[in-house]
Amino acid sequence: AGQNLKSYAVENEWADPTMTATLGAKYTLNETAELYAHLAFGTVDAPPGAATENNEALERETRLMTDLGVKFERPGIGMLKVGGFWTIRDNASILIKDVLNADKDNIDIYTVGDVGQYGLEIEARSAKLWDKVEFFAAATFMNSIRNMDGDWANYMEIPDQIVTAGIYGEFGPLDVNLFGKYVSRFENLRFAQDKQYHDLGDFTDLNLTV
Repeated sequence: AGQNLKSYAVENEWADPTMTATLGAKYTLNETAELYAHLAFGTVDAPPGAATENNEALERETRLMTDLGVKFERPGIGMLKVGGFWTIRDNASILIKDVLNADKDNIDIYTVGDVGQYGLEIEARSAKLWDKVEFFAAATFMNSIRNMDGDWANYMEIPDQIVTAGIYGEFGPLDVNLFGKYVSRFENLRFAQDKQYHDLGDFTDLNLTV
């Protein structure tokens, strides 16, 4: 509470250093196509204030991400990129539930487990048409799994389809943008009183700005 802040000293605090390494490469096949690959490796701290059921400290997460694909691009037409990706998260902080303590504060309870994700990414963008309009679209199709008790299982809290599309337009003094996003079904139990997973359904978001 604000009235109690004066009783606490504020000090500069620094976390332990983290290490991140990235590597990328591309190979030109011809005038319109090229292969690409990326690799990223590093460590990630647990969320600030994260707690476990046994009040144990959460270990730092180690994360490895890689992707490989092909990109086509032609002036006056546009760009298309298709690739696969793979992510491994060791000692990931996984939110398992939300509890109410004696002071009526909501506390997020985490556990440590391994998380894996793999899938397909597609991205497309048109050249500017009639010198006024540009279209774009992107889609991610993935499978997410996690291991908390020695067995791999579906990570139900993460959707497996995300699709976005939009239009950029410039018409004299007007700048018109239309953006749409679709997220597939997923489940969660964080706020469920019966502590069971519930289907949250899919949703579509549409935004128009002028």
